[in-house]
Amino acid sequence: MADNRTLPQMKTALRQSQQSLLDILARADDDMLYQRIIKDEWSLAENLAHISEARSYFTVECQKVLAQPGITVGRLISDAGRVQNVQDHGHDARELLHQKLLRSHEQVMQLLEQMNENDLQQPLSHVRLGPQTLGEFIDHFIVDHDRDHVRQSMVLLG
Repeated sequence: MADNRTLPQMKTALRQSQQSLLDILARADDDMLYQRIIKDEWSLAENLAHISEARSYFTVECQKVLAQPGITVGRLISDAGRVQNVQDHGHDARELLHQKLLRSHEQVMQLLEQMNENDLQQPLSHVRLGPQTLGEFIDHFIVDHDRDHVRQSMVLLG
């Protein structure tokens, strides 16, 4: 991927998606938050629980790559922990969802603050996608993932 974001661009994109997610959470009434509006799709609360868990999970995966470049990281969409988290936390109280969004965003931002542009070139292997750089991994699994869930949450909000 030749057009990866720089660290400042990643931070800016993540700040924007975080603010959008917090705004969505604030605007959603309880019916919107917990009801599955689209068949076979997560509710807004389930989406927010997933985003928080995914950020934390992928932050740890990035730290592993920084400690040991070239390792295999990631998980499949069917990963039991990913699925279980949504089941366990998709009905969390609004304030808890808010706190988890804040905490997970802070984890990602702290990771990026500790990195430099050269770190983005560290090699890794994703369990499904194969070889890539840490920058490509962060772009796809954190930055773009956040953005995609903002879009999905906007649809759920109506």
